[in-house]
Formats: sequence, C-alpha cells, structure tokens
Amino acid sequence: MKKLLACLAALLLLTSFALADVQVEPVLVDYTVTLCTDTNNYIARLDDGYHLFDADGNVLSAAYSTLINYRGGLYLQVHDNSNNKDLNYRGLLDAQGKLILPMQYGDFEFLEPDWVLAYVLGPATSDVGEYKDSKGNKYIITRTDVLYKGKLIGSLGREDYIKSYYVCTAGSYLGIRRDNYHMYWLDSSFNRTEVESKDVVTTREFSEIYKKGVFHNPTQQYAFVEGCTLTPDQVDQPVWLDTSTGELRDLQGNVIASGLVYDYAYYRGNCFVVKRNGLQGIVDLKGNEIVPPKYKEIAYREEGLFLSGYNALLDEKGCLSFVDVNGNLTASVDYELTSYDYKGFNMNAPIVAVNNMGKYILISATHGELPGKYEDEQTPSGTSPFIAVQKDGLWGVVNMAGEEVIPFVHKSSPTISKDGTRILGYTEAREYFLYKVEVEKPAAPAATAAPIAPAAPSGDGWICSCGAGNNGKFCAECGNPKPEATPAPAEDGSWTCSCGARNTGKFCSECGQKKPEAAPQCSNCGYKPEGTVPKFCPECGSKF
Repeated sequence: MKKLLACLAALLLLTSFALADVQVEPVLVDYTVTLCTDTNNYIARLDDGYHLFDADGNVLSAAYSTLINYRGGLYLQVHDNSNNKDLNYRGLLDAQGKLILPMQYGDFEFLEPDWVLAYVLGPATSDVGEYKDSKGNKYIITRTDVLYKGKLIGSLGREDYIKSYYVCTAGSYLGIRRDNYHMYWLDSSFNRTEVESKDVVTTREFSEIYKKGVFHNPTQQYAFVEGCTLTPDQVDQPVWLDTSTGELRDLQGNVIASGLVYDYAYYRGNCFVVKRNGLQGIVDLKGNEIVPPKYKEIAYREEGLFLSGYNALLDEKGCLSFVDVNGNLTASVDYELTSYDYKGFNMNAPIVAVNNMGKYILISATHGELPGKYEDEQTPSGTSPFIAVQKDGLWGVVNMAGEEVIPFVHKSSPTISKDGTRILGYTEAREYFLYKVEVEKPAAPAATAAPIAPAAPSGDGWICSCGAGNNGKFCAECGNPKPEATPAPAEDGSWTCSCGARNTGKFCSECGQKKPEAAPQCSNCGYKPEGTVPKFCPECGSKF
C-alpha cells in the first residue's frame, strides 16, 4: 500500500489552477468503500464490521453488519443480522452516525426533502400484503412512524396509511391521499388537516384559483395576501410572481417588485424561469431580471439555479452558453444540439460533455470547449467543478480548465462528492483512494445574495469581488489574490494577457482569454461610472 501511494503521489499533477489543490489520502481497508456524496462522509469495513467515517477519517458510528447510505449520506440504514429471522431488524442513523431509530423496522421510505416513513411489518392475515419474502409469505405494514428532519414526530396506524396510498411533500407538510377525493396533510408537529374534494383532490403546494387568489392546500388558506399565517420556512415557494399584474409578492401580500411583464413564471427553487413570446429568461426572488427572455431552454435543478455559480442556457438554435450569477456571459459554443446531447445540461452542471464521432469533448462554464477527447464520461452533478472521464481505458478527473486533477489510474469512474471536495477512486491494484480537494467556493446564488457594503480600504487598498475591502495581497474574507492592474494597450495596438503572453487579436494566443475591455468613461469630462453604464453622463450630460 505504501509503495502504491508513493507511485500515485508521483503521478498526481498539482496544478496552480485556482479551483484545486489536491492531496491524496489512502483509505486502508480490506473491502469496499462508499462515498456519501452529500455529506462527504464515507462507509468502510473494518474487522468488526462497517463503520461511518467523517471526511477526515474519524470514526462516527459503531460497527454494523450492513450499512447503506440514502440521500447522499443524510440517512444510513443499518441491519442487525443476529435478529435476521425477525421481520423488523433495520434501524436508521443520521449523518453524524447517531442511531435515531432502533433496529425495529422492516423498511424505510425517504421523501424529499426532510421526511422519512419507517414501516413496522407483521404477517398478512389474508392474501393482501405489501411485502413478500423469498418463500412467498406475505406481510403488511402494521404501523408507520413519521420522521421530520431526523426527529420522530408521530405514528400512523394501518387505518390511516397503507402503502397503496399516494404520498407527497410540500415544504414542512406531508400529504397522504387515500383516494381520488380524500387526503390529509400533516405538519412538522404532526397536526392534521383533512381535505375533501368533489373533483380529484390536488397534491400541489399551491393552486391558482381564477379571480380568487393563490390557495395553499396543506393549510387550506389563501397565500400571498394580507392575513396569511405562513412563514417562508414552512413552504417550498415563499414568493409569487403574478403575471397578470406584473407584481412579485411575499406570503403576506407585500409587493417586492412590480412591472415584471411576462407570459409565464415558473418558480425554480431560488429563481423564476420566466417566459415571453415563447423564450425563457431568469428573474431572481427580488424581481431583478438576471437573464432576459431570449433563450429556448434554461437548465435548472430542483434546488434552484446557479448552484455552481453558473447556469447553462440553450439559444433558439440549440447552441450552449453559460452565464454567471449576474447574467454575464462566461462561455459559449456554436454546436447546434438538443439539451439531451449535452451530457450534464439537465443537471445544470458547470461542465458538460458532448459525443463527437465516438469521443467525448468537454465544455466548461469558465473556459468553453476544453482541449482533449475522452473515451467515456461520468455525467457530472450540478455543483461539482470536476468531471470524471476515461482515457486509454483508465479513469481520472479533470477540472473546469481541462487540467488533470486526479490521475488516470482508476479502474472505474471515481465518485465525486456534491461539492467536489472529496473524490473516491478505485485503482487497478484493487485499492481505494480518497482524494481531498480544496475547491474555491462559488459565488452566492443571485436570488439570495444580499448586497454587501464594502469596507473602505486605506492607501493603495482594493475591494475584492466578494465585497470585502483589503490592503494586503490577499482578501481577508475569501482568500482571493489582489487583482493585477490591466496592462494598458501598447502603441501598436497589442496587449499583454494575465498569463504573460503578448497579443494583437481579440483573444490570447496562449490561453484563449478574451482581450480586456477598456473601462468606459465620458469622452467629455472623463467621468467613470461604477456598475451599469448610463446613457448620459451624470456629471456633464454628454451621451456615452
């Protein structure tokens, strides 16, 4: 193992690229290792059984004969094989390895985002049964325990819930539909609201009722109006964009913004995807239009947009573009494809792959099309700045600049955690390696980013892109280096790129960066605007 570790360390490319500084950590186990992608914890087997470890290798749980992670490691199912003859021998751990449900259950059901149903089983007394074993014996759910955010809040008998019922979630409410016309909602304190309808009862969080308003189904009250008792932590959608009035309102009906004229508005976790004349754009939860409605398709995940700091878009021709949280275009390509051809587009990943003549090319939100072609790819998540790819029959990982972050020595695709800070690889020598990766934090989503008043630096101080005022060479808040002054164009029209290369065209011949634009200023009085460029100079009135 030590010899293999030395070889891997020698192969590893430690780059100066801002996204990654990689360190190798061996996982010394005899059996398989599983990475929990949401928590960065991992599961490994020692002599006494399976344990849960944190990202730094500290043991979090006791030993179990079976340990299975769910929801990326937010919950872990454990078994007690000594009691395997019994129907109910499963228990549940939380992400810290704490046993939150004893090993007294036959099965679990995990509902997004915070609900768990824990089933206690018993022998069926008739031919009806929700479960069947290998011998054909049937079993039924005799009791259902309900957990919200890891806490047991109540129990349901068989008269209230059987597995044929439809189950849904909406914010801090759990809905159970018993038939097409009857259902009930449970809140996080296990309070119950019965609902009956002459039509098919809806399981949606909100229903827009013509000329009456927006109805919140779990509490049977109107929302986004004065007198609504709901709070943002209780609902999935805390604001409403009324396209009939152009107003954006909070739950109590207060107008946040107006003049938002669109044909449709779809809430997407932390932004609205809006539509006008059949084309889509993005509006944040304060009513700011980040992207004008001129795109055919906008990528998103259920959690929202800009999860990596960037968002993928397709124009009317099917050409891919990326924008940052301020709506600035960061990269684009001219390939005319569908969203399904861009592997990772529907995950809103900052790196996507395209199959080109049997090989995969990569396109990133920061560098556009990357150099190199690969035999295979592992479709990336929506947040990680890395992608696993295959070359010469082996797998490695590259970053958003196309640089090798994890060496191509792995037998199968490495598992990358949701935030990219942990990567688990399995080598041809049948060894598991856990890679610790330092990842630059993405910019805050535009929907939730609050304006920061920068501190006034003294002397030759500077203001970082995160908003902090500084006087040294690095930002005291986020660690970003002080930006270098943009070199002035030479008399012959050439310019010097930040990589050091001298150029005459619009793009750097060495690294491909775009020629920096000169800061706008008034041609009459020299006034230099900060932020948005006005149509007329506020100092002298001259047109820009």
